[in-house]
This record gives sequence, structure tokens and C-alpha cells, in this order.
Amino acid sequence: MEELLFFLFRNILYSIELITKLILKEYTDKIDNLKTTLSKLKSEISSEKYQLTKIDDLLNGNTVHMSNKEKKEFKKERRKIIFNHENLIQKINLKIEKLSKDYSKLEEIIFNKENEIKDLEISLKDKSLNELNEIYFKSNISTKSKFSAFKKNNKKNTYLINNNVGERRYFSTNEKALKLHNLNINNSPGSFSINNSSGLNHIIEEITTNPMYVKISQILNSTESSFEGETPNNKYKQLQIEETLRFFWNQELNKIFNGKKSLFSNSIGIDILMNSISKLDKVLNTIKTDKRYLKNKNYRNHILLSENGLIISIVLSNVIPHIMKYKASQNTATLFNRIGKELHSNLLNNEWIKYDKNEKATLTVEKYYVEQNNNKYEIEKGLSKEEFYIRLDEILGIISSDDYFKLGCDLAEIVSENSNLFNFMNVANEDNTVQRIIVPGHKLEDQIVKLLAVDTEKLVMICEPCKWEITINDTKSFNINKYGGFLLNNINKNEFLNQSFINNGKTTLHDLKIIDCINYLGSIPYTINTQVLKHVLNLIKSIEGEEQLYNNNKIKELIKLNMHHNTKNLYNLTLRKKYGDISLIHKHNSQYYSDKSIITSALLFSSWCDSSKDNSIYFNYFIDWRGRLYTDTSYLSFQGGNLARSLLLFKRGQLITEKGLEHLKIYTANCFGLDKLSYNQRLEWTENNLEKIISLPNLSDDDFKSMIHNHKPIYSEFYNFMMEADEPLLFLSCCVELKNYYSDPNRFLSNLPVYLDATCSGLQHLSTMINDTNLAKYVNIVKSNKEDIPNDVYTHMVLFVNKKIQEYIKVDYSLAILENININRKFIKPGIMTISYGATTRGIAEQLKNNHFRQIDLVKGKSLTYELISKEFNKTDFDIHLTVKQIYVLAKAIHSVLYDVFPNLTILVKYLKDMNKLLKKLKLPTIWLTPAGLIIEQNYAPIKSRDLTTSILGKRRGITLREMDRNVTDIRKQNNSIVPNVVHSFDASNIALLVENISSNFSVNKMNLLTIHDCFATNANDVDEMVLKVKLAFIALYSEKSFIDSYHNFILEFINKTGFIIKEKSTSKGENISYVYTENANIQIPKVPSFTINKNLKFDILGSQYFIN
Repeated sequence: MEELLFFLFRNILYSIELITKLILKEYTDKIDNLKTTLSKLKSEISSEKYQLTKIDDLLNGNTVHMSNKEKKEFKKERRKIIFNHENLIQKINLKIEKLSKDYSKLEEIIFNKENEIKDLEISLKDKSLNELNEIYFKSNISTKSKFSAFKKNNKKNTYLINNNVGERRYFSTNEKALKLHNLNINNSPGSFSINNSSGLNHIIEEITTNPMYVKISQILNSTESSFEGETPNNKYKQLQIEETLRFFWNQELNKIFNGKKSLFSNSIGIDILMNSISKLDKVLNTIKTDKRYLKNKNYRNHILLSENGLIISIVLSNVIPHIMKYKASQNTATLFNRIGKELHSNLLNNEWIKYDKNEKATLTVEKYYVEQNNNKYEIEKGLSKEEFYIRLDEILGIISSDDYFKLGCDLAEIVSENSNLFNFMNVANEDNTVQRIIVPGHKLEDQIVKLLAVDTEKLVMICEPCKWEITINDTKSFNINKYGGFLLNNINKNEFLNQSFINNGKTTLHDLKIIDCINYLGSIPYTINTQVLKHVLNLIKSIEGEEQLYNNNKIKELIKLNMHHNTKNLYNLTLRKKYGDISLIHKHNSQYYSDKSIITSALLFSSWCDSSKDNSIYFNYFIDWRGRLYTDTSYLSFQGGNLARSLLLFKRGQLITEKGLEHLKIYTANCFGLDKLSYNQRLEWTENNLEKIISLPNLSDDDFKSMIHNHKPIYSEFYNFMMEADEPLLFLSCCVELKNYYSDPNRFLSNLPVYLDATCSGLQHLSTMINDTNLAKYVNIVKSNKEDIPNDVYTHMVLFVNKKIQEYIKVDYSLAILENININRKFIKPGIMTISYGATTRGIAEQLKNNHFRQIDLVKGKSLTYELISKEFNKTDFDIHLTVKQIYVLAKAIHSVLYDVFPNLTILVKYLKDMNKLLKKLKLPTIWLTPAGLIIEQNYAPIKSRDLTTSILGKRRGITLREMDRNVTDIRKQNNSIVPNVVHSFDASNIALLVENISSNFSVNKMNLLTIHDCFATNANDVDEMVLKVKLAFIALYSEKSFIDSYHNFILEFINKTGFIIKEKSTSKGENISYVYTENANIQIPKVPSFTINKNLKFDILGSQYFIN
């Protein structure tokens, strides 16, 4: 009975939502048109302002550094305006004034219209389904709208659901049925009762009715066990979750396509999805029955054996998340390969299920048959899963790696052309090459995306990951005796080490430090910060209301749980080359995909973690080829953004000590944005603002349920204070922790991770490698106390960047506009910070474009122009527009000053590059040994393109594959990457040595620890111990021996082992120079720079208050 009521309830909610949207759509469309006009006006105003700038440049521009051709063009343009420029300027100013007035009027009209729609939306919330239908049919909205999924039936108060799957269903809207609105229906543990489908209610309904959410919830609350009479443990449930995640989406969608009951059956968007792709089934049947289409296709058996629903579901469950997660420039060949391989693995799995089921049901049958091309292929009984897969592959025919690309491409094209859910486009790049991209089609409804756009590919674990067991051979290669990580990894066999696609070198193990590190960090339990989750959802609820009590725009920037409103226009925007608008849409949707996945996972595991002290979540880890640690989960990870970090707590809490409370207060000030003040100043700020900090509202379960049930959110002045913070969500988590402490100081257990960041760790490592005490001072490798202000290398570099810009302006006056940009710490930090990680001038230019500018097209056919977004960096009252050249010069100024101010860096870089050249001549990779026990080879190969051609349904398509040329070394990449890769490997070694230090004092109450490369966190009580051990680990990297000597000697030893002979020769000046003797020549070995060991390093680091801050 409850299932029936739930089914009726869902249908009523769904119909209310659709009809309300239809009524509002006419009005929102008009507003959208007005906004388009407003945008055009803004562009016209910017264009006219640009013309003024251009006239000024022509009148005052300097041609000294122009080529002859540029000078000729400049003079020609100048002659056109020289005698009439005053009239031109006057006309342009008058036009700007008129356009500005029109712009202001239109803004006011839009504002009033939006308020009218809000009033209408509020009035519609109280209407019954019958009343909404009456309003709808009386309105001027066309009944042929693409949203229309209902037709009125002759039966009174009854409507028919148009669904191509299964029987036609009717539901009633009489008074008795409408009382279902008051039912308390719970889908899952801790799920929220939903009363309507607008705003936060709608978002939570989307999440809690998402099929994956429902399925995982069922597993978490199941009482089923692997053994009869045994209580299910978390390890058994974890195994079920992993098995579910492997094929869930495709199996459930496939059930829908074949008219079977599925967890998707009541999901919003399924009816629209089925109507949108109704003809795909016919197309696929035609392809399968007409032999011409699959003739000469190596993958033909894969399509013939796969059900149509499986094919469609695999394409959609890959393409739609791809559209949401990635920019249009993301390589589609990777997507095609994934679709092809996924179809193959799903086909094998589905056939195995049939085989296994048949074998258990019919013990007397000795053969199992697979029908293919009117032939029956026998498969004998008693095969293991692996043996069955091998036999089935023989029947299907082994296909090459290229065929997977072709299979994925052809299937994606079939779905695209026959559903209009997404489109492929060929777009010209700046280098005149053509790139194939995917954009949403006009039938890709919001509901469909929300159905599939939740990343649950790799969830957090609910039991401790399996531990890795490794042995190292005499040759320094390693054997995996037992696979660690996810429970199914003993079958999947994914290694702990991810080798690079573009690096032809190989990373091996010298010892097992990094393995012990992975095992230790994976054993630390976590839980969800349910209180912060409630506040986050309360904030989302608050921006739905009429009262603008908070900085709503900032909240919307912090958390995005809806697609960008202009997503459907991506196709047209791409045709019109509106790359600035396209970039904004992709950036918004990528964050939406991430935030939605994070909130989904948090809701999924919060109640489960809170239900028992034994229920925790864990993170699986892996390393890249340089030894850097990563969590192997989707989005909900402390290595994610601030939303994810704010929602995670250590499971093991501690009664907070006086010193721990002090560290918690310092961390609170850091999150507010005061980390550049002295320690004592931060502590004082927190004490002075303590009343505000702990004034956040209490959100009890009853309050929260009341808020969810379409009542008003819990408003509080605290949220305005919170929004002033640099990191509002992390600041919120601190406020929650402090409030809980002061509510019950003697019994409160603190679980909050307290994060501390290294002061530009890349430069800390480089300053120590080259013993540059001047650079070391600015990255806080210097004695300091709690009264001192932390040194800041970024602030120090601002003056030099501004000086460099002035030098460029003196040479080229066309760069004078750069003077109008407020070059401050925030502006240059990303560029300076990433130089030690390999950022080039071009890379910093791209950073600037992405972080501070938006691309616009002021004058059609002219070069690209970029508008400065934030007023914080604008010294003037006018918009600032820069060309590509001007942004590049700005990036050049940022990139060059680091090497100018700290010249020893140039010496190190030159030596490393010279060693790369030597090794390239010997046809050897660059190689070094890290303190973490990794032997790392760097051997970048150039990437070459290879074109594949495939065709189906009479259309030929090309796929460009990017592959490594393993026979060649790319010296440019070798040189650009050597510094960042060495720094990354030593950064990773710092963590491995830290964990070794902690685990060597292993006890039952081991220290909670998490790391994000150069960021470390533990409980507040353990901060002092963690800081000391981080310092000691860093000292161990460098204090005992010179980095440069160790690096040099290891390479020479490697050269000797490969069979080359190294000899020394004395010069006439008495210098000893080493050579490598080869058959053709004697190659000089670069001389080691004379960097001495810093004998005071240990004392400087141990005495530094702000080494990590």
C-alpha cells in the first residue's frame, strides 16, 4: 500500500512541477529576450568605449617598435581620423550616453518583471493540480510545448501520463488523492519529507530520488548478510556498493528502455527522456537487421549482441556527465574510447549473469549457447568468470584498441543524430586546426541532466581499504603480493601507482616508505559534518525568499546546484564564437556537477555515519609517478574544494585542551582571511569576535524538517558575518566547532581537521636546494615568534612586477593601459606560486584570462579582446580591455621577476637543463632518487596525432588520436618539467617521511592526519606535534647532504650502470672536468653548481613560527 501511495504522490508532484513550469515559461521567455537585448546594449556600449580607446591610441600611439607593415597600417588609420577626431569623439560620447540611458531603463523593466514572476510563482504554490490545469489551459501557452507530457482524459479529474514504456498509467487529482501531500514518505535513512518540488525541496527531492542514491541507501540499511543468521558487517556492504557501482547506471536505464520496473521509474525526467529518443530503437534495429550497415565492422558482434537499451544508456551515461564536467575543448576521442570499452565490459558482464543463472538453475545441462548471426556458439559448463570472458571474446572476435574508438564514435553519433539530446560540432582553433566538440542539443532538458549528472563512479568507502602488500626485487622492480584499496581491486587490479600518459619513463620503488604511507592514511576514519550540511542547505533555502538578507550573489558563487540558465544556447554560442560566454557556462556547470555530487554523497552518508559509533567513511589513496598522493574518490574529498572540506570531520574526536582551543581559534581567523597577521593578532581577533562567531543559529532536526517542508529558512545575522570571510564554508565549520565547545566545554569532543598550509612550499624547497637565504626568508625559513608578522613572498614581488611593467611601457607605449590595473598580491599570487611547478609565461597568461578576464568580441573580425572582470583590480571608473599581446606582456612581467630577484634559481635551472641534454645525447631518461624511496624516470616523448576514419549510416567521421612517440625524447618538455617534477617529488617525500615518523610511534590512539600536497591537518590538540614532525621531515630531506650533489651523483651512478665510462680530465687551469666516453664522441658532464649546505637550516626551520601557517 505504501508503495502505491508513494507512486501516486510522485506522479502528483511531477505533474504540479511540469504545469507550473509551463505557466511560468511564457513570462520567463519574455524576460530572457529582454536580458538578451540588455546584453546587446552592454556590448554596444563597450564597443563604443573601445572606439574611443582606439582613437586615443591612433592619436598618441608610438610606432617605434612596430614593423614596417604595422607602421604603414597605423599611419593609414591615423590619416582617416586626424582632421575629424573631435567630431568623432563627440558623436561616440553622445551615443554612449543614449545607450546608457536605454540600458538603465531596460534594467528597471527587467527588475519589475522578475518581481512579478516571483509573486506569480508564490501564488501558484498554493494551487491544487486541478486549479493549475485550469490556469494552464486558459493561458496562451501552446499545448504543443516541448514540456507537454500530459493529455486530459475524458474521465473526470484524471490525466494520462504519456510514457512510451510499459502500460499507460492514469492518476487521479480528486480531493482524496491530494491529501497525499501530507504523507511522510521516507526513501532512505535520514531522508527528508518533501512537500512540494520548488527550490531546496526540489533539489533534495532530485537527490534523494536519484536511483543511485536510493540503491546505495538500501544497501547501507540492509540487514542481508553473506551468511545466514549473521549480522551484515560494513565490509560486506562495501562489497555490495562496489559491485553496484560497476554497472548500475547502464543496467537500470536498460530496464527502463525495455519496459521493466526500475529505480528510475519514478524519477523526474524519464518521461521526457523516453519521448526524446523514441526513434532510436527503430534506428538501432534497422542497423542490426540491414547487413550493409555493419559490413566489414570489426565490432559488429558487439552491437548485434547488445540490447538497444544498453547501447543508449552507455552513451547517455557517459556523454551527459562529459558535457557537464568538462570544457568543450576536452578531447572527445577519450570519451569514444570509454564508451566502446564500457559497452564491451557490460556485454561480457550481462552474458556472464545469464550463464551463471542458467548453470545454477539447470544442473543437468552441459552446454550454454550464445546466438550470433543465426549461429549458435556453445560454451561449456563450469567456467570461471575469467574463463567465460575469454571464451566469449573468442566468439565476439578480438577487436583492436582503434576499434573501441570507432565503436564509441559511431554509437555516440547515432544517438546524437536521432535524439537531439547533444550535438557534435567542428570548431576552428586559433592555429587553423579543427577540433570536434560536444554541445547540448535542444532536447536536452534540465530534468534529464539532473537525473544523470551526479558523479558516483567512486564513492568513499565504508570500511577500511585493503592494505597493500609489496615486495621489492634485486632489480628494484616490485611485486604486488596483495592488491590494496577497494575490495574488488583483487579482481580489477588497479595499481597504487599511476604512470603518466606523456612520460615514457618508469617509476620504481627503492624502499616501501610510500606504501606504508598509503596504508596508514587509508586507515584513518572520517564522518560527515551534519551540522555544517544543515547550515549549507539553510543558506540555499534562504536565497529563495523575497528578502535579500544576505549576499545572495556570493552564496550562489559558493554553491551551485542548478545548471547555467544559458546551457541550451551553447550550440548557437559556439557557432557565433562567443568563447567568453561559453567558458563561463562550462565553468558554472562544472562546479554544479561537483557541488551536486558532494551534497549527494554528504546526504547519503551523514545519517549512516551518525547512526553508530562504528560507522565511518574512509578514503582510498594512490600516487602519481612523482609520488604525489591523491584520494581515489569522486568529489567528496578533503582534496576537493571548500564545500567538500567543510563537510568532513575526523571520526575520532578529542576532549579539547587549552592549547587545542588556541589552535582552533587561530584556524578560525585563518579561514576568515587573517593568516597574514601575527599569531597573537589572530588570536586577539578571534577573542574579540567570539560573540559573533558563536552566534550562528542552532538547527535542530525539527527546525530543519520544518524548513524543508516549504517553511521559511532560519534567518540569522550570523550569515552576513560569515559571508565576509575569505573561505566562508570553512569558517562556518570553525564557528560550529567553537559553538559546540562553549556549549559544553567539559564533554565536547573536537573532530574538526585544523588545516595548516606551507608558505609557498615550492619556493621553500627551491630555496633550500640552492641555499638562497634571501629567498628562504620570504618563505618563512627563518626564526620568528608569535609577535612577528609572517613574511610573504607574493607581497614582496608586487613592487618588482610593477617596475617591470613600467620598463615595458617605456619601450612600447601601447602597453600604457597596463598602468590602470591594480597589481596586488591577490593578482600575482597564482602566477608566482606556480612558477616553481613549471608555469611558463604562456601558462600564466592563461591563468590571468581564466581568473581575471572574460573574452568579448567588441569589433567583429578584429583580434580577441579581454575585459577585466573584478573592480578590485581596476584603478579607473571605466572598463579595461586588453589584447592577447597585452595579457602576454603582463604574464611575462610576473614570470620574469622571480628569476631577476633570486638569480640563484637561474643557476639551478641551467644545471638541470644541461643534465637533461647530456642524458638525451646518451639516449637515457632523466632519473633521480627521492627521500620517499622512489626511483623516478622522466622521459617526455613528443605527442603525435594519428587520424582514424569510421562511417555508419552513410556518413564518414574522423577521430584524431594523440599518442606518444616512444622513440624520441622531447627536450623542450624535459627542460620545462624538470624543476616542477623534482619539487613535486620532494614535496611528496616530505609527507612520506612525516607519516614514517608518526607511525613509528604507533599506538592504539594514532594521530589523525590528512594531507593535500603541501597542506596538513589534524585535530586541534595535535597541531603542535604535527607541526614539529612536518619540520623534522623537511629537515631530513636536506640537512644531511646537499641536494645538488646527491642528484648529480645518482645520475652518474646510473650512467655507469648502463655501460658508459666516465673519466676525468684536467684542464690547463687545473680544473677537473668529467666526460662520458661514447663510440662517437666524448661528452662533457655539466659542472655541479657550488651550492653549500645551510648549516643553520635546522635551527631556522625549528625556530620558525610560520614555516607552515
